[in-house]
Amino acid sequence: MTKIGDLKEGQKIAGRFGVTKKDWLKEYSRGKFFRIEITDGDTKIPLKFWGSPLNSRAAELYDNLRPGSAVDIEGNIVYDNYDNCLTVSVNEDGNKFRICAPGEVEKTEFVKKTEKNQMQLFAYVQKEIEGIKNEHLAALLNAIFADEHIKSQFIESPAAKEKHHAYLGGLLEHTCNVMKICSTLCEIYPELDRDLLITAAILHDIGKIQEYSVDVVIDISNAGKFLTHTYISIEIIENKLRQIPDFPENLKLKLYHAILRHHGRWSSQETIETKTSWVIPEACALYYADDADARIKNFLQHIEEGKKHGENWHFIKDFGSEIYIEDEDD
Repeated sequence: MTKIGDLKEGQKIAGRFGVTKKDWLKEYSRGKFFRIEITDGDTKIPLKFWGSPLNSRAAELYDNLRPGSAVDIEGNIVYDNYDNCLTVSVNEDGNKFRICAPGEVEKTEFVKKTEKNQMQLFAYVQKEIEGIKNEHLAALLNAIFADEHIKSQFIESPAAKEKHHAYLGGLLEHTCNVMKICSTLCEIYPELDRDLLITAAILHDIGKIQEYSVDVVIDISNAGKFLTHTYISIEIIENKLRQIPDFPENLKLKLYHAILRHHGRWSSQETIETKTSWVIPEACALYYADDADARIKNFLQHIEEGKKHGENWHFIKDFGSEIYIEDEDD
């Protein structure tokens, strides 16, 4: 199969790819066309399908596509002046576009997996749990990970649909990184409640085991769209707390506060309201630990993407600026 990251303008592309986004269906001078995004598991690229003027299948194909579909295509790599990026162009009259049947493609064919040893990562989590001295928090963590379904999902789930740690095992990898940052903060600031902070770090994204679904590509589940992972995390914890008698109410509220505010609180101007976001220092620490790992990982992933294109500077839409990749003189 052609690797998207190796393609240049003017080249042909052929093979089977996963659909990550379904954007829109529109009219043009010769009929209808639609735009989707496809991936080979490493790189994503927009695709535009141009329907023929007679008996076009564009609307029918578009209706039958969804994120998670697999498509078998032949097309051309063009530079799209409207979107200012390389795009796959598929013409109904001269190219191939087929939606693969269910079961024709492995569920994880276009989903990457962490390069780290997942069993070693989870062993680190277990070791930290064993070090929790607060009997109530230790009981909660043990109850959660005694559930084999939760444990297996926690080890295998992605941390995102895109951006940071968007691959199988990404949730576990991200969680371990946040735990390590929080542990370091506890060494710098011994006044922090280490047991509370490490517990919050372990559980802050536990809801992502239900927020994301993996079926050909990573997508957001119905539960994720309706509730988000922060609410789901609280629900998972609440269900296990019912098994633990006499769990202190104030301790529960502190844990919930840290988890619910680990993305901060945003104003209408999309600026973080740090003065009113947290009422305990552990919540503040968790926010910055989570944010640091997510942003740095995202940055490093963009650098790797820029290297694929042989660039010294790579424009990142999310950042609104270019980032430096590397130079032969470095």
